[in-house]
Amino acid sequence: MSAYALRGESCHKPLKVKFFGSAVPSIPLANDERLLDRKSLEKIARRLLAAKHIEIFGVAASAVTAQYLEYKLARLGLRAHALSDAHLATMMAETTDASTLHILVSSSGSTMDPVRGAKVAQGRGATVVSITNRAKSPLVA
Repeated sequence: MSAYALRGESCHKPLKVKFFGSAVPSIPLANDERLLDRKSLEKIARRLLAAKHIEIFGVAASAVTAQYLEYKLARLGLRAHALSDAHLATMMAETTDASTLHILVSSSGSTMDPVRGAKVAQGRGATVVSITNRAKSPLVA
């Protein structure tokens, strides 16, 4: 998929193909797809394209996911920076502004460092997107 595919009026179709169409069909993956909110995905895609800076943060195993997302965004022509160091992520959040998109990855959604970083970044006017397994978690709130 090219970055151009994300710029279309209705970008949920290319995202669906990219995330779900190329994967080996499975019941859990199909269930995950049904949980996605298409309007939220479109909004996130627009924010990704508009952001001057994209900061991705994850701790432990979530750091691997953050690095993989950095790689995938680079393939789309979007410059992103994945962080796994909590102190560096906090410093980045402390100096952020509305032109930066912060993507916080946490399986539990309650890991202290990403939650704290989300609050700091939001307080500075940045857009924060969370990727988590729990819809009801401090990171989503």
